[in-house]
Amino acid sequence: MEQILITGGAGYLGLNISLSLLTQDCEIFIVDDMKNSFEEHISVLIKNFGSRVSFYQGDVCDYEFMKSIFEKHSFDNVIHLAAYKYVSESVEKPELYKANNIESLKTILNLCEEFNVSRLSFASSAVVYGNTGSTPINEDCTLSPLSPYAKTKCDGEEIIKQWHAQTKIPATIFRFSNPAGANTKFMFGDHSKKGFDNLIPYIVKSAINDNEMTFKGNDHPTRDGTPVRDYIHVTDLADIVAKVLNTSKNSGVEILNVSRGTGFSLLEIVLTTEKLLNKKLKYQFTNRNNNESSVSILDSTKLTQSYSTIHKFGLEEIISSQIEFYKHISSKRFKI
Repeated sequence: MEQILITGGAGYLGLNISLSLLTQDCEIFIVDDMKNSFEEHISVLIKNFGSRVSFYQGDVCDYEFMKSIFEKHSFDNVIHLAAYKYVSESVEKPELYKANNIESLKTILNLCEEFNVSRLSFASSAVVYGNTGSTPINEDCTLSPLSPYAKTKCDGEEIIKQWHAQTKIPATIFRFSNPAGANTKFMFGDHSKKGFDNLIPYIVKSAINDNEMTFKGNDHPTRDGTPVRDYIHVTDLADIVAKVLNTSKNSGVEILNVSRGTGFSLLEIVLTTEKLLNKKLKYQFTNRNNNESSVSILDSTKLTQSYSTIHKFGLEEIISSQIEFYKHISSKRFKI
């Protein structure tokens, strides 16, 4: 049975990727400091998958702590997800983001080399591209990070390339677009202790609570004047990661955009939420942010051609699962 370590595994992506790998009979080892995650979610995994799930609470930057875990197990693959991830927070605390995101990666790379791990997988992001001015964006586009968070992802990719050149250990870099929605069977969705909301959770929460929303700009050169972004259901994303991990024959550093390859506009998200909730939402538009790109869609051709990946879920499934998830956490004692 393949043994896989997932750092940051109690977070949004980590939980859903763990689910996909567990359904393929892998053994999962999760490390998370739990500063932005909930213990209840780990309990759900252990309840459903028993001894195939192990959990260690601690800081991935702590070399001795992480080394003690590597000494106990023989990992076939390490998936490094642990990172501070909020763009706005990174602008306020750039040194904190640099220290945490880069040092945690260096710790993992050193231990993967020391303990002869067969493969590394790294969670990067579409933010590395910045505002390219063209779309769809393929993996060969020039990187132009616009925030300290995005810079840590760019720097992390470069560090991995240099590490591979020295160690020859294969690595996969996943550049994720905008994951959204939730796994409603296990109720794993976008939920943090810090209270930051991405666009779709923000719209759904505001709609259910009858709060008015404010958006910037409805005069973009798009089909309805609002910005278009590439969203992928988190279950599709997790299944794609699992498939790549199980089938990749790459011996170098492979970089993959993980996306639907199509975009949804902000207004389409609002109108779809209105349809699913059968209610009129309250929203207004202010002046456009001129630094914001009107359209940002990742080109997923390389992924689909190399791994024959498919997407099961569209916008309605993304939003309906987010509605169900939000109602679930609202009824629990979770901080929301």
